[in-house]
Amino acid sequence: MSRLKYYTPWHSLFATLLKRKYRSSLTVISEYALSEGPVRGDVLLIRKEAPVPLAELPVIGARLGQRTLLEFKGPTDRLELLDLPTLVGYGCFLEAQGDVKDPRDLHLMIVASGLPEPFRQRVREAGGHLISEGRGVYLIDGLMYTTYLIEAGAASETPGNGPLYLSVRACCRRRTFCKHASGRGKLTSCRCCVSISRSEGEVRR
Repeated sequence: MSRLKYYTPWHSLFATLLKRKYRSSLTVISEYALSEGPVRGDVLLIRKEAPVPLAELPVIGARLGQRTLLEFKGPTDRLELLDLPTLVGYGCFLEAQGDVKDPRDLHLMIVASGLPEPFRQRVREAGGHLISEGRGVYLIDGLMYTTYLIEAGAASETPGNGPLYLSVRACCRRRTFCKHASGRGKLTSCRCCVSISRSEGEVRR
C-alpha cells in the first residue's frame, strides 16, 4: 500500500506574511504563472540502453546526455536573445521535478539556421563562451548544463547531417521548396528532402 504524499503550500503562507508586512511598498503575487500555458520544451531525448547510431545526424547523436532537451528553430523562426536563458530554465524545471538526478546527465541543445552576433553577445553576458567542435557545431561552455548550439546552415553540409537543413530559411523558399517543411510541393535538390526521402525509402523496404 503506497503512502499518500501531503503537500503544504508554505510559500502561500510566506506570501501572506509579505503582503501584510510590505503592503505599502510591494506587490506580492503568490503562485505567479510563469507562462501563458504549460511549460513545454520542443523535444526531450531520453537515451535507451542501445547505442545511438551516428550514421544519421551525427552532430546530434554524438552529443547526447542521458536526457537531452532540444530547442528546434524552424526556417521561419529566429534565434532570440531569451532562447538561451529560457532553455536553461527548462533544464532547471526537469532537475527540480526529479527527472534528472545528476546535472551532468542533462544536455541542452539549440538547432537554429544561423548564429547572429546579438546571440553571441548574449552568451558572453551569461558567462559562457562558444567553443567550435566542427563546422556549425558549438559547445557553449561555462553554463550550468552542458549546452550545444547547432548552426544548421553549416552543419547540414557535413556527412549525415542533411536533415538539419529543415531549419534553414532557404529550405522553404519558393524556388528551393521543401515538401517536408510545408507538407506539399515537389521533391527538389533540398538537402533535407533528399535525406529524409532516403530514410523513408529504407523504412518501406
